[in-house]
Amino acid sequence: MKRIIFIQTLIIFLFFSNILFSQQYYKFKCDITIKEKISEKQFSLSKGKIEYNKYTNRTVLKFTFPVKETWILSKDSLTRIINGKLDYQIQTAPLHKYSVFRLFLKGTLKNYGLKESLYKIIEIEEKDNNLIYTTWKPEKEIEKFDFGKVVLAQKDNKLNGIAFYDKTEKLISKQIFKDYVNLKGLYFPSKIIQITYTQNGEEYKITEFKNIVLE
Repeated sequence: MKRIIFIQTLIIFLFFSNILFSQQYYKFKCDITIKEKISEKQFSLSKGKIEYNKYTNRTVLKFTFPVKETWILSKDSLTRIINGKLDYQIQTAPLHKYSVFRLFLKGTLKNYGLKESLYKIIEIEEKDNNLIYTTWKPEKEIEKFDFGKVVLAQKDNKLNGIAFYDKTEKLISKQIFKDYVNLKGLYFPSKIIQITYTQNGEEYKITEFKNIVLE
């Protein structure tokens, strides 16, 4: 009798576990605001709506300000459409692999998808404020492209920041992930601050996400 009860309990547990773990969201939609500081005298502001579909692996960004235009990023190309007509289309590197929306829906945002890349961990260090720093080094296959180490900062099992370096260990850019929101038990950063280091100084980009919907 005890064995029968145990088996019944196990079956019920596995049944509900399958329901819980099979519930995967495939679409991410929200409002987006992008503020950029290109130089001391150059600033820009853009607003619109963005949608990412995991099955089609496409990101569609529809700007409403300062001009109405649509950008479509796929695994092969970046397309710009104005007034319903194709403005231009260019071939792109697979940047979509590291789209924050794709990483979020795949559940790999906390390691920025590096576990599935040609990078390997060479150092893990815990510092003040419970921050855990993980240093990733590129494999030989991509070292020739001037890729250097990547340093991830995590806190409370969430991605706090990421820094990119070239082969000479010069800092190229970094991103800070802030203001996480709870979306049906999943956590997404509603603000991303990106700093790019150029010969002309630092360029800043602040991206904010609001009215997020998961499907």
